[in-house]
Amino acid sequence: MGALYLVRHGQAPAHAYGVGTAAADAPGLTDLGFVQARLTGDVLAGLVPGFDAAISGDLPRQAATLQSVLEAFDSPPETTVDPAWNEYSLPPSVTSVDSSLYDDRARYQQALDVALTGWIDGDTADESESYTEFATRTREA
Repeated sequence: MGALYLVRHGQAPAHAYGVGTAAADAPGLTDLGFVQARLTGDVLAGLVPGFDAAISGDLPRQAATLQSVLEAFDSPPETTVDPAWNEYSLPPSVTSVDSSLYDDRARYQQALDVALTGWIDGDTADESESYTEFATRTREA
């Protein structure tokens, strides 16, 4: 029986999520994020000799993580980039606030929880991807 390994991207800077700059212009990972991805690759390479496919979304943090993980393998497979694997976008109520919100982790988490709860409950007044659309997209991927 085959196995599927899901790897979340390494640490990305706040502006990679659209805070303070366009997400497309944001760097993929922080220095720590690259270390995390490389260590994940090392652990994965210790568990399995190889695999048949490597799929990633097209966000810079996802691509950087995938490349760093694959560095641990002598013969990595070809990669497939599929935007259907992309994460959801943070709600504007979190990304469009005063940057001081990011200095207080508890306050940030509270704002994020409220925004995500609204999103899951169907609040998409900004016409971004709804939770239902996100869930359908990622299930199909």
